[in-house]
Amino acid sequence: MGQWIVTMVGCAALFGCAPGGGGDAPDAEIAVDAGAQDAAPGAASLATWGVELTPEPFRMGDRGELENATTYPAREVVLTRPFWIGRTEVTQAQWVALMGELPGSAACANTPCPTCPVRCVAPYLAERFANALSEREGLPACYPFARQPRRSEGFDRACLGYRLPTLAEWACAARAGGDSHLPAPAPDGPLTAEALDPYAWHRENSERRLQPVAQLQPNAFGLYDVLGNVSELVADTDRPWPDIPDGEVDPYVYDYDGDRQVKGGDVDTPPTVMRVGNVGATSTPHSGFRLARWLTPPE
Repeated sequence: MGQWIVTMVGCAALFGCAPGGGGDAPDAEIAVDAGAQDAAPGAASLATWGVELTPEPFRMGDRGELENATTYPAREVVLTRPFWIGRTEVTQAQWVALMGELPGSAACANTPCPTCPVRCVAPYLAERFANALSEREGLPACYPFARQPRRSEGFDRACLGYRLPTLAEWACAARAGGDSHLPAPAPDGPLTAEALDPYAWHRENSERRLQPVAQLQPNAFGLYDVLGNVSELVADTDRPWPDIPDGEVDPYVYDYDGDRQVKGGDVDTPPTVMRVGNVGATSTPHSGFRLARWLTPPE
């Protein structure tokens, strides 16, 4: 496996920069200590706080010793295009700054907490947020809504605007170069509350309430809360794990009528099932998201 290049990206012009909102850091290898960077910037600028990854092939899925593993055996995946991904989940403050009001309904509401991740986010709402942010930043909107207002057509691989990360991009960024059930640099071993507490808000340490982003330790690539807090929407629709070939290049599968996937677990997830390889169903109250975008067009 080759060298990973991780570039810390500070505050840009997406929502305006809060004082102390970051600054660029030099390229770093996989072992970059993102926690030694400045603490999380102001709520209005957190979506600009990202990393640029130039990836290498990696293993996606579970190892075989887990009884409830549904993504076993792990597959090698090859990502060929560098991409940007947010260091945090999109917050309530960011959502309101762009969309005007929080999503939700009588059955699913966001308790006001500006620095907490936004929840109750249906896939089409996350996609409309991504389109709005792309347009604000002068980038192409990736999601067309040609047939109905609540379901997009997916995105074209040539689009360089903001979007949801693919399942493979999310797994690559969350695993952070490691090969265990938890994001590197977490130690390998049993899935226990004690192992997860430094990195994830889960059922046993969150009181089943959302927590402000970037309060726990980041992974080795500088991403916060890749496990826990809110489950994160990804761009792909569901497909059976056996249908994913080993060595697949830049995978992205979207079926207009398919079920969307979420990753990472949330504040109601037991620690014994919270791991990078697990895949969940959408439409949970704790569905949120982080943004991604390609940095180069396809070859």
